[in-house]
Amino acid sequence: MILLANNGFKYNGNNAGKALPDVFKELEQMRKTQVYVDEDNNFAHNTPSPKKNKKIDLSKIDLKNININEVKSKAKNIKSKIDEKADKVKQSAKKRTDKVKEKVSKVENRVNDKVGKNGSNLYIDGSFDLPKSSLQIKQMAEMERIAAENERKKEQEKLEKEEAKRRKQEVKEHEKEVRKQNKEFEKQAKREEKERLEREIYNQVQNNYYNQTIKSANTQAIEQLYIKAQMVNQLANGVQNMQIDDTDLLKEQLRQKKRMARQVQREKFAAYIKTRSFKDPVAIGFLIAIVVLGAIIVHGFFTDQELDSQIEQVAAKPRHTEERKKVGGFEKNYQALNLSQILEENLQTVQSKELITIERDVQYETEYTENSKLPKDEQFVTQVGRLGKEEVTFIRTFQNDEALNDNIININTITVPIPEKIEIGTNQYLSDMGAHLNDIVYLKENTQLMTVADNRAQEIGILVKYYDVRLLDILDNGWAQVKIYDYIGYCDSSKLVSKTQDPSIVDKNRRQKIVKNVNENMSLNIRSGLTAQDYQVIFSNNTQDVYKTFENNAMVFYNAEQQYEINGIFLAAIGIHESAWGTSTIALNKNNLFGYGAYDSDPYNMSLNFEDYEDGINTVARALVKYYLNVPGSSIFDNQSAVGSYYNGPTAAGVNVRYASDKEWHTKVYNYMVKLYSKIAPN
Repeated sequence: MILLANNGFKYNGNNAGKALPDVFKELEQMRKTQVYVDEDNNFAHNTPSPKKNKKIDLSKIDLKNININEVKSKAKNIKSKIDEKADKVKQSAKKRTDKVKEKVSKVENRVNDKVGKNGSNLYIDGSFDLPKSSLQIKQMAEMERIAAENERKKEQEKLEKEEAKRRKQEVKEHEKEVRKQNKEFEKQAKREEKERLEREIYNQVQNNYYNQTIKSANTQAIEQLYIKAQMVNQLANGVQNMQIDDTDLLKEQLRQKKRMARQVQREKFAAYIKTRSFKDPVAIGFLIAIVVLGAIIVHGFFTDQELDSQIEQVAAKPRHTEERKKVGGFEKNYQALNLSQILEENLQTVQSKELITIERDVQYETEYTENSKLPKDEQFVTQVGRLGKEEVTFIRTFQNDEALNDNIININTITVPIPEKIEIGTNQYLSDMGAHLNDIVYLKENTQLMTVADNRAQEIGILVKYYDVRLLDILDNGWAQVKIYDYIGYCDSSKLVSKTQDPSIVDKNRRQKIVKNVNENMSLNIRSGLTAQDYQVIFSNNTQDVYKTFENNAMVFYNAEQQYEINGIFLAAIGIHESAWGTSTIALNKNNLFGYGAYDSDPYNMSLNFEDYEDGINTVARALVKYYLNVPGSSIFDNQSAVGSYYNGPTAAGVNVRYASDKEWHTKVYNYMVKLYSKIAPN
């Protein structure tokens, strides 16, 4: 069968006996044009998708001037040529069809064959029909973008892995270098320890030799003293053993020298000598020595009369008087020394000396400087002090194992002490705030952020009340340099407050940021950042909540947000909009706050019935996360992957596309979100 798609003209063998005026023209035109083959093996030109053929009314054609035989002959020749060309076209078309089917198969694998089955985005069949709406084209483009994004992420992950591998290798090389350095340090430490031990051994040997030398000298001195003591004892014993006859001999010698002396005086002197008792051997010895010496001196220098006078004076005075007697020009000592006690004390006293070398710490000094960037009276250590080391050599004197004194003979510095440097703050403003530079501080009210510290300077923007900024510097003119996000500028320092001054400012800052970031394009597939207490505040005291449905289920919405990672305020706003704050018939009779499952044709009967409000809230939360808010394949709750059948972006407008027929549905839901969020806005 030959099909001419341009004018719907149809030719087959059954019409060969009738006159056809434009056959040759059409056949010649068909011969010169490109020929295509459809799935039913029909031929066509100018289009790959032929329209439905129209039958021609042959009764209206003039066949009188047509030579049927000639037409048959030419038609037969043309048909044979067309058949021959058609075979070639079939083969070529088959190849192209195979390629197209291969591409179709790849596309089907990438976009998930479920897409075509549920009729949401793209329809693909054997004839490779294209999407029939701009929405489907947009969805297919989104799928392609997602696929490209996944490829980019894979490539990024690959690069990150390679970077991590390279860094790991660098870390290994660094660790290897560190181990090598540690080994060198250990070797150096061992060498130093060996040198120290050798030095200690040398000092010990030297000390021992020095002590032995001193002790040996002390021993020799004691021995010499002992010998002298023995000689003194022998002398004392000799004096003690002298008899009274020695005195008579002395008298005789005197009498011989002084023959002419009066006899009476000699008798008185002799009688005196005999009557005396000598109990002190030392005194006797001294007395005899003095008498002998006096006799010699008297013999040479005194006259007989003078000697007699001396003798009379000695005889006239008592022997045991405590007064000292002068005999022959010498003074007698009656306070005798106790030689035994002196010797015993000297023998019991042992004195020694020791050469000692020690290492001791050297104290460091502390330096103070003022710093106007620190809170007043606060101290900050900029350099930690370190003790020095020095080696001290000294001689220590011991007496009976008790140290008497040390005599330092040498000091060798090992390490010099490092002084400790301390800065003392002088800034009263920082002291009052209880803050430091680079701390986070907060705005007490809206204020301008300027390019320089001058009210006439260019304004960068407005710093919103309760927002936090980083305090970079405090100027003397009442301005503060601050940083917010990537902007650095100057503001009035009196508009700032720290959490030390106002502990509640931190929570106000948190709530202010949440409220200020509410917008129509906010992502709803992440948690809101609100606390359980915030949820209780938001859903309390709402006059429209006449049955307290949302107030009683505030924690259900909060728990759904935490478990399924969906904005709980968005979820509640849908319920408020769909159920009119829980007053709808579906909400009251079926515990279905969302009208979930309802269709416009029969909303009540089509809507689902839930066991309680919590069951309905969790069901809708799971459905939104799995089908509407996340791209296909992304990770969601319970280690599942998102299907994303109705995904058009993680915003309220994106959910609106497939969730509700009302095109303004997302705006109404967003307005409820704004109202709910405003209840936690700080004053």
